[in-house]
Amino acid sequence: MATMKRNDLLEDDTLHILPTFLRVEEELVSALDESECGVIFGKKFFTFPQLIERIYEEIQSHKTILSPAGQLVLVERVVDAIYKDKEAGYFKPLINSNSFSKTLINLVNTLKSYDITSVVFESIVKKWKDGDKERLRELAGIYRYYQVKLDEFELIDHSDMNIAVRDFVADQGNEISFLKGVHNLKVEDIYDFTPVQFDLVIALASRIEHTKIIIPYDHDRDDIFSYVEKTIRKFESLWELNIDIDLDFKSQHDNSQGKLGEITKNYFRQDGTTSGMKPVNIEDELILIETTGIYQEAEEIGKEIRKLLDEGVKPGEIGVLFRDLSLYSEMIEDVFHRFKVPMYFRRGRPLLSNNVMKTILSIFEMLNNNFERNTFLKIIRSNYIDFWAGEDPIAGERMESYILRAGIIDDRGNGWEGKLTRLIERIDRKIKSSGEEAGNSDARLESDEVERLKNRVLYVKREIEAFRKKNTIGGFIDILKRLIQDLGIPRKVMCCEDEDILKRDSASLKKFDEVLKGLNTTVKQLVLEKEMVSYSYFCNLLMKFMEESFILSGREFLHGVKVLNLYESRGLTFDYLFLGGLMEDSSPGRMWQDPLFKDEDKAQFNHMAGKKVFLLMDEKWEEEPLLFYLGLSCARKRLYFSYGQIDAKGRTVLPSLYLDEVMRLVDKKDGFAFGAARGLVVPQLEECFEKDEIENRLAFTIWRTSFNDAEKRDNDKKREETFTTAVFNK
Repeated sequence: MATMKRNDLLEDDTLHILPTFLRVEEELVSALDESECGVIFGKKFFTFPQLIERIYEEIQSHKTILSPAGQLVLVERVVDAIYKDKEAGYFKPLINSNSFSKTLINLVNTLKSYDITSVVFESIVKKWKDGDKERLRELAGIYRYYQVKLDEFELIDHSDMNIAVRDFVADQGNEISFLKGVHNLKVEDIYDFTPVQFDLVIALASRIEHTKIIIPYDHDRDDIFSYVEKTIRKFESLWELNIDIDLDFKSQHDNSQGKLGEITKNYFRQDGTTSGMKPVNIEDELILIETTGIYQEAEEIGKEIRKLLDEGVKPGEIGVLFRDLSLYSEMIEDVFHRFKVPMYFRRGRPLLSNNVMKTILSIFEMLNNNFERNTFLKIIRSNYIDFWAGEDPIAGERMESYILRAGIIDDRGNGWEGKLTRLIERIDRKIKSSGEEAGNSDARLESDEVERLKNRVLYVKREIEAFRKKNTIGGFIDILKRLIQDLGIPRKVMCCEDEDILKRDSASLKKFDEVLKGLNTTVKQLVLEKEMVSYSYFCNLLMKFMEESFILSGREFLHGVKVLNLYESRGLTFDYLFLGGLMEDSSPGRMWQDPLFKDEDKAQFNHMAGKKVFLLMDEKWEEEPLLFYLGLSCARKRLYFSYGQIDAKGRTVLPSLYLDEVMRLVDKKDGFAFGAARGLVVPQLEECFEKDEIENRLAFTIWRTSFNDAEKRDNDKKREETFTTAVFNK
């Protein structure tokens, strides 16, 4: 048996705080790889949220933590309670807006992080000199009532939890067992500390012998790192405190090798040093992908990655970064699945993107469209639905044929039951008129099958229609759970022979069960157990919880291709890096004027509060070139830029100004867009098929030719066959 290293067995004396969950996972995997025995103990790698949750476990509190989704529900109910009996109000037209509630939550969280309580906020509003005081008074009222409800239900939100942990650690009289044996604190690759996080670091440094803060910063690029200098100055101002804090800097442009390093060093320089600089002559270090739309962009990224994998490049050496990943996440997942590219999502895969979840949610779709035929057929023939509940099933084609023959469109006028009943009667009349013996004809078989289909459809329909009656949220959850079991969804998932799909769908069902439990918990926390609600309210509530849920990738996926946003890439490097979505309005990210606080209001509030609570628009913009610079510096060997000429809304867009800036540094070569070493310009074809589609069309054409005489085929089919053959030959 291998002898374990002392470092593997003993508690690590260093507490590491890292910017992202992925960094934490990679550090743990790295420590595991370095361990001779394959086991590690006591390694303390945390993000700030993970560390705060761990320390909060040691605080004796009778209050319960409200989840982010629960916070959204509470804010919505607070707004509704304030405005439901009012005929007018500044925010009255917005009370049913989901985005308004989320904006309120962001405001409350920001105020709390700067120790601006509802009482302090109201006192500032009372002294307000100019502007619209009505709007601010209503905001103060919402904030006050929200805090009252938290106290009434004995709850705290995550902002309150952060403050509680900060104060607990700052009180030297509190013993923290988690910190026993910790002599070093190391905070790495974080430049945007919130006030609570900054204070927590100071409180920890007061307890721990030595603290080291490593901030990403290039001394020769103060034009890019001006956003970071605020944080540096805050730490430098602590020199009077009797705390051992060592401030260090991590150079970013040294990550890139060769000519990519030259591009990174000179990107977006504003000191004039690039005016006389010779363009960088690159070979294969920089590649530009230009496509017509964003899905084609995702496809081209997938194809290029597939080529790299076929050449022997390890998936973990490849990264894909976007400024706004939400536009691309489902497309990237679809493309990578098609090209069999192993993938690691930064927060996991969105629960709502899973096919099992889409099947479950289609139940509510049927209620909304009155059991429309095509929606019902989609449910009946779904691979995730055991429609016949273990009985001998009727073939999908035959079921569809019977439904079409019955003339069903939806359930208007009791359409499903009435029209299937009339179809049975027509078949029975046909049997009687033909004189055939019962049980010996195809018609009798049809009659029996339609009868079985009708009975099963009506049973499923009755179960689904249970949602139409008002119920408690807990009652709706029970109905949904029962329906999922009746439709055999868990059984169908477990019967899948594809191991990857089985893992994915099993994880989705497990996560969905956690979502339902979380929803039930929130209902109890907010004392809503007995409140009767409509199914549409329940459905909207369920969607809120599902939107915040992600299926975390297992550690076996850590070595897959990393798909991240720029924030999540801090501290990471990749041999092959794809920077996607480089269009105007996407990179740099679009900045909107705060609907609740305009810049002039923020400036006045900051002055009256005596601290910088809100960033102005110009100050937020300072981070955008820094984010792109940090993204550039993640590339070691080869860098791919990609963008689509048409955005998700169908609008023609220009390339990002950051892409233009990089290409300005590159040696121009004839025939390549923007002078890139290799341009992958993907045209938009009027008709385009993949290999499998062409093979299927050809097979169908051959079958039809042998089945029917050429003279009997209609002109449309002839044209299709001619076109298919022409495409194949070309």
